[in-house]
Amino acid sequence: MPLTKPSLESLQAIRQAFASHDFSDADLSELVTPKLGLITGFEDLMKEIEKLRAVDLGSTAPALGMTPNASPSHED
Repeated sequence: MPLTKPSLESLQAIRQAFASHDFSDADLSELVTPKLGLITGFEDLMKEIEKLRAVDLGSTAPALGMTPNASPSHED
């Protein structure tokens, strides 16, 4: 499913669904078209998440110091 650019209207609908969070229209507009340059735009964030979702984690090496089926050490 291809990603579409977020619109202010779609983010306003999300805000209504999660009414306990008080986001202003200015906050939502910043996600749609960032002007401050300090936060990642929502569209960019969604593209990065889509890239991560496509990664085959089974072929990714484990993190340094982590081994499969290793039990944590219990030092007293």
